[in-house]
Order: sequence, then structure tokens, then C-alpha cells
Amino acid sequence: MKDLVNITNLEVLDLSGNNIEKFVSSKDMQSSSNISIISLAYGVCNGSNFELQSLKAFKNLKSFHLEYNNFKGVLFPRDDLSKLEELFLDGSDMDERFLLSLGSLQSLKFLSLERIQYAQYSKFSPFQKLETFRFEL
Repeated sequence: MKDLVNITNLEVLDLSGNNIEKFVSSKDMQSSSNISIISLAYGVCNGSNFELQSLKAFKNLKSFHLEYNNFKGVLFPRDDLSKLEELFLDGSDMDERFLLSLGSLQSLKFLSLERIQYAQYSKFSPFQKLETFRFEL
């Protein structure tokens, strides 16, 4: 990920299907990142081994695709993704703590939780700007 610092015009990053345990962000990346869409779908995130907090370098992120991953033991970062508008978590395995941590995403307009693997559903914190919520077992 350190090599991305030099690619200042990159707007879409698709790392789907790769086994990534941690992003290493730097101050240079935080100031130059134009990435607005990231896809880490299909087995990239594997439980508590993956640190979502390291994604704070992507300040311009608007759409985040995390379909079919394991988020048990993971918390969504607070206040780091203030421009995030779309979040796709379809087919993912998650626990109550992860679901509750989604409440910190106050700019979210679209949330998709279709076919998630979770037996008991909690109340979400209110999303002030949420326009679309997709949910299907």
C-alpha cells in the first residue's frame, strides 16, 4: 500500500479476492489520496486479523465494497470515513459489536446488508442521511 502514495490520480482501488491483513498508511498518503471507491470484497477481510482502522488514509472514500467477508471481532472506525456514502456488506459474517459500530458512519446514504450471516439483529444507531437500506436474509 505504501506504493500508492505516488499515484495521486487514482480514484478506484479494487483489491477484491486478495488476502490483505493490514493497510499501512502514511502521512503522505493521507494528504494525497483521491480514492473515492474501494473494493475489498470476497474474503479480503478475515475477522480480527484485519484492521479497518488503517483505512483512515482514504479521507475521500465515498463507496466501500466489503461483500462476503468475516467481520467477527472487528469494529468499524469512528470519524475516519466522514465522506462515506455507500457501504456494501452483502454475504458477510459479522457480530453485534460490528453492526453497532456502523452507527459511527453518519454520512451514509446507502447501506446493503443482504444475505449477511448473523443470527440476531440489533438496533442500529440512527443514520442521519441514510436514504436506502437493503436487507434480505
